[in-house]
Order: sequence, then structure tokens, then C-alpha cells
Amino acid sequence: MVRLRGIATNALALSALACSNASGPAAPLLSGAWSGQNQGNRITMTLVESSSNITGSGNVSDANRNVPLTVSGTHNHPGVALTLQPEGYAPFTFDGTFILTSRDSIGGKLNGSGFIDFAFIFVRQP
Repeated sequence: MVRLRGIATNALALSALACSNASGPAAPLLSGAWSGQNQGNRITMTLVESSSNITGSGNVSDANRNVPLTVSGTHNHPGVALTLQPEGYAPFTFDGTFILTSRDSIGGKLNGSGFIDFAFIFVRQP
């Protein structure tokens, strides 16, 4: 019986050690350049992430205009929530998640300022 207890104790210790080192890869940061386009609407932005808070700037454009915007939001991996404020227009939001295991694509929906559940994908730019 003592022998089995020793084996069980060793197995439990190895199991605990394996779990403590199995945290997986770190969540990707949103810092950097991102771009997306759908049905003639294009959004480019450069973001900075600090402690899950997102800030940045960019442009939203269509066939008739190109408007600067500011960006604020949060990143709680895999979720991303952004508020985009184009100069002279009503703000709109992007609620999305990182696509599958990609560190470079975020899919979600735009709402506000004329967008209603508008599907949009942002792709990290090199």
C-alpha cells in the first residue's frame, strides 16, 4: 500500500507541474496597423494597447469621402470592443473577436453612424 501511495503522490506532483506550465501562448496585442474593407467601406487604423485599453487613430472612407477618426476601446481576449469617432460624424462601434486561432484577423460587426450589424473584418498590416 505504501508503494501505491508513493506512485500516486509522484503522479499528482507531475500532473500539477505540467498544469502550472501549460498556460498557453500569450494573447496577442492589438498594437499596430489594422485595415478592413467591405462593400466600399474601408477603415484603416493604428492602435496602441496598454493594460487591455486601446487608443488610436485612423481613417474611414468610401467612394465619396475620407474622414480621420479616433479610436478607443478594450481588449479582453479574444473579445475586442472599439468606439470609432470620425471627425464631424456620429461615433460607431465595432464588437468582435479574434478569428479562430489567428493573431492577425478580428471579425465582428459595426453599429452606429449608419451601420447596422454590418459585418467587418480587420486584418493586421505588416
